[in-house]
Amino acid sequence: MVAYEDYFIDDVMILSPKFFGENFEKILDACKFIRDNKFPYAEQDALNYLFSKTYLKLPLKFDTIVRNQRLFFSKQRIEKAVYHFAGVKPDLNTDDIYNQLYLDYFMKTPWASTEMFGNIDKAVKKLYNEFQDNMLHFVNLFTERKRAFFVDQSYIEPLKNIFRIKDDEQIITLQEGTKRFLEAMNSANGEKLFFILSNPNDYFQLKNWLSSQNFVEGVDFIDAAVFLSERYGIKTPFETTNILQAL
Repeated sequence: MVAYEDYFIDDVMILSPKFFGENFEKILDACKFIRDNKFPYAEQDALNYLFSKTYLKLPLKFDTIVRNQRLFFSKQRIEKAVYHFAGVKPDLNTDDIYNQLYLDYFMKTPWASTEMFGNIDKAVKKLYNEFQDNMLHFVNLFTERKRAFFVDQSYIEPLKNIFRIKDDEQIITLQEGTKRFLEAMNSANGEKLFFILSNPNDYFQLKNWLSSQNFVEGVDFIDAAVFLSERYGIKTPFETTNILQAL
C-alpha cells in the first residue's frame, strides 16, 4: 500500500505536537486498520499508511542505523549523524567505535552517577549466579543423559579434541540434514543432550524449530558455543549488553 521509496522509519522524526491533535481521529482510525490487518509495525505502519506521500523526507544521516553500518561498511567511522542503535544494543566493548560513541554520550546524561556502579555490581553478580546455576544444571543433567552432537562438517575434528568425544558418542552433521537430526532426537527419547555447533543465525532458527517440535533448550539440546571461548576460534557468547542496560 506504500511505495518502497516513500516508506519511513518513525524512530527519528521531527514533530509538531499539535499535529497529533489536528489528526487525532484519522490516526486512531489508521491504528485500528493496522491492528485489524495484523501489520507488524504498529504506529509506524499507521503513520506510513496516512502520510507516506506528504511527509518531509530527511537525509539518511538523520537515522543512521548502527547495525547496517557494521554489516555493510568495512571502514567503520563516526560522522555527523543521528545514530540509531536498532536491534542489538551496545555493550561495554569500547574497541568498537559505535559502543564508544554511545558511552561517550551516556556519560553526559544524569544516569552516569555513583548509582551506576551499584547497577554494574548487581548485573555482574546476576550473570555470575546464572552461570553457576547453569553449570550445576548440566552437571546434574549428565548423570542421567548421554551426549550427542549436531555440527557442521568443518567443526568435527576440532570438536572431537575440545569436547573429547568418544567413539561411541553420536555425531550428526548439518550436511546430513535436519530430517536426519530430528529422527535422532526422537530416537534418543530423552536420553541424550545434543550439542549444536553452527553459525549463530542457524542456531537461532534451529532453536525455534526444535521448540516447535516440543524439545526443550538446555534439556534436549544446547548451543555448544556457550562452552567455548575465543581461544577456540568461536566468538564468545558472553555479552556485556545486559550490564550496559542495567546502568
